[in-house]
Amino acid sequence: MKILRGLAHLKEEIPNPILTIGNFDGVHLGHRAIFQQVIQRAQAIGGTSVVLTFEPHPLRVLRPDQAPPVITTLEEKMRLLDALGIQVAIHLPFTPELSAMSAQQFVEEILWQRIGIRELYVGYDFGFGRGRTGTIASLREMGTHLGFEVKKVGPVFIDDQVVSSSLIRRLIQQGEVQRATFLLGRPYALTGTLKPIERTSSHTSIVSLYGQTLAHHSSPEWAIACRESLWMADRPQCLDPEMEAKGLSAARLFPQKELLPPPGLYAVQILHRPGISPVEDDLAHLCHIPSPQDHCPPWLDLWEVPGEIVGENWEIAFLYRLSHWDEGVAMGWTEVEGKGVEERI
Repeated sequence: MKILRGLAHLKEEIPNPILTIGNFDGVHLGHRAIFQQVIQRAQAIGGTSVVLTFEPHPLRVLRPDQAPPVITTLEEKMRLLDALGIQVAIHLPFTPELSAMSAQQFVEEILWQRIGIRELYVGYDFGFGRGRTGTIASLREMGTHLGFEVKKVGPVFIDDQVVSSSLIRRLIQQGEVQRATFLLGRPYALTGTLKPIERTSSHTSIVSLYGQTLAHHSSPEWAIACRESLWMADRPQCLDPEMEAKGLSAARLFPQKELLPPPGLYAVQILHRPGISPVEDDLAHLCHIPSPQDHCPPWLDLWEVPGEIVGENWEIAFLYRLSHWDEGVAMGWTEVEGKGVEERI
């Protein structure tokens, strides 16, 4: 995929551009429905599938105090678009000057004169231009005048809910990472460098997950074993010498993104960047997100990870939540109030 960081890098004409525009945070199933139509249409007419997106999120410029934490960084977004088969991605820096453009000015100067749009696919709730005054109806009027078509793509529903970035953010913040996976089409992941956790004089024997399949990890017994094998103290949790002898390590990751699940215990997979092949297809690892501490950045602790991957950048993909940290109970893992383990898995 060709990535153009700003229109200044658009040096040559794009053949028959079939375009979609949006922030596309998360690159979720609703977005993918649009991309699929763009790609199929471009293939049908021998055109070029093009995505025009913005960075930073528009609210970071317009109303910084209301800006949501992003689901995908720009790098992740570009990687996902490439994997889906988009041919050209244009990243426009979202600036006060860009936000001040009228809808007509945006269409004429950017879409028509610079990109040479042939067809435009937009989501059902698309709005653009200063104050989002541009609508799908006004787009179609301008398209008729300038000579391009506008197609509206309807919403995607899962469990009677419209798939949206705001819903996915809310699910992640509530710890419902398994449900967020259904809407994203992949697990939510955090990226960062795995740093070793130094052994302390007090340590615990963490339940061994090595060599077990993910199917085994859905059992209530596994969840109970995970919870009961944790040494809950206000210091790093470490592996015992037996696990270290097997080449396993404990590691800590300081995530690069602001959007985090709440404190708790999670089953995760460790993925190679760019997020395609896990370290081991049949392994899940324990991940602990501690309660927030003053003056400390958030972090994740992982146990029984292969020692050779510590010190490198990885993606931590969240599979499901095992338990949550109840601050009302001193130093212990608790079941979700009113639910047994079987209901939570």
